[in-house]
Amino acid sequence: MKTFMITISIITWVAFNCYSQDTSSKKEIKKPKAAYQIGYAKVTVWDNKTKDWNSSKVYQIEKLYKKDGIWYATNFFNESE
Repeated sequence: MKTFMITISIITWVAFNCYSQDTSSKKEIKKPKAAYQIGYAKVTVWDNKTKDWNSSKVYQIEKLYKKDGIWYATNFFNESE
């Protein structure tokens, strides 16, 4: 019985320690402020806040294309685009 109680205590301790580490290491998932798509071009607007509460916008421009039936996005463009 003593061995059983020690085993249960160890399992409980490990479970609580693992759970507390997982919740503290999770980061908030950031969502874009807006996303616009026209044809195969997509612009995503991100709102970044600094430590002193200033705000700035970051623009991500992507080209969407389909290859072998799968859609991809890239931010590389050639001269004609």
